[in-house]
Amino acid sequence: MKEQLIILGFIAGLIFCATHTNKSLMEGFNDSNRAPQNKESDCPNLLVKKGNKLMLLNNRKARIPGINPIFFDNLEDYVEFNKWQRSQDIKCPVLYFNEMQDAQGNTKFRMLNDPLDPQAGLPSYGPPMATEVPLYDSNMDHPPYNQNNYHGFDPTNQNTGRYTSLDKVFYSNKNRNSADAMKMNWAGAESSRRMVRSGKYDKNFRPEAKFSQFKGIAIAPPQQQNNAPTSAGAKTQDAQIDRQLKQQRQLK
Repeated sequence: MKEQLIILGFIAGLIFCATHTNKSLMEGFNDSNRAPQNKESDCPNLLVKKGNKLMLLNNRKARIPGINPIFFDNLEDYVEFNKWQRSQDIKCPVLYFNEMQDAQGNTKFRMLNDPLDPQAGLPSYGPPMATEVPLYDSNMDHPPYNQNNYHGFDPTNQNTGRYTSLDKVFYSNKNRNSADAMKMNWAGAESSRRMVRSGKYDKNFRPEAKFSQFKGIAIAPPQQQNNAPTSAGAKTQDAQIDRQLKQQRQLK
């Protein structure tokens, strides 16, 4: 009985191999019930600006007036035609070319990316504006102890490349002269000394403390210091020399 089953299976295999071909066994990815797709050769492959009109051309087929090529007065007409193609399940890729003359006077077609933005190689938008990112600092706004403090230092560079509130303050003062020599709008040494003498930065000093922990270094406001330098590293004598040089037009 076992031998008979083996012989029957072998005969069935021979019949199957003799009556079936590879094409009938090949698995396809296209649905047989789906409408056939249009061939690539049936699609127009050129959208050319010729004079004041747009020409849709299929250069792989014969030219027939009114059919190939098709002329449009403006882009709106072409958009309507494209919508009609989509409604008929006709999906054709379209390239955009611009007719131009080269240095030798020959007619050439230059391929552009977008008919709505024909400036090839030129961006149609400006650089993106940086959005302000919240500055997370526990030293700033955690009452009752952490309040009215300076922003903490960023040792791990977590805010590199971000536009924070500190950057907003820094860039918002461009139009005003600054006493900070590290800024691009620095008013100069003499103006910085005048700002310090005028008491503009007195709020940064502790009025109740006359001396720091370092012996002999006064940290009281400049207007309360008789013999203190007018600024870091610049004594009163230096300021007088600067004024004399400015009067002689030897120092700007």
